[in-house]
Amino acid sequence: MFRPEERARLVRYVASLIGDEGAEDVVQEYYLLQLSGKVPPFRGESRRQTWVRSILQRTAHEWCRREWKQPRSMHLNGSTPRVVPDYDTVLDVRRHLAALKFDDRDILHQVERDASCRSIAEDLGLTHGAVKTRIYRARRHLKARLV
Repeated sequence: MFRPEERARLVRYVASLIGDEGAEDVVQEYYLLQLSGKVPPFRGESRRQTWVRSILQRTAHEWCRREWKQPRSMHLNGSTPRVVPDYDTVLDVRRHLAALKFDDRDILHQVERDASCRSIAEDLGLTHGAVKTRIYRARRHLKARLV
């Protein structure tokens, strides 16, 4: 289905959402959903990567609910991410993240997993400068929602 390097990229993406523990499980569950026909076919209305990531986000969310895991916090200033002990605060941040445009959420998740601007640019097919601009704007949009 996926090449090993693509699978590794998907695992890194899921790990940025829920942490390392469970990332492999979520990607495996995604594969099983595809094989069982429970994932709707790709219709080409967006990029395939966008479609896959939205399915992975839903799958990760369901896995967290089943496993009672707390999502990792999103850092805005480049500091080391930490687990927020107050689950309600995490849910509030996640709610505000979910309200952002998909492109903003996606780029913040990649920053959260400590991806470099160059690797993000390569993943998204953008220039280095465009990635820096998107990161700035996404942080600004999230910050405005949290205030």
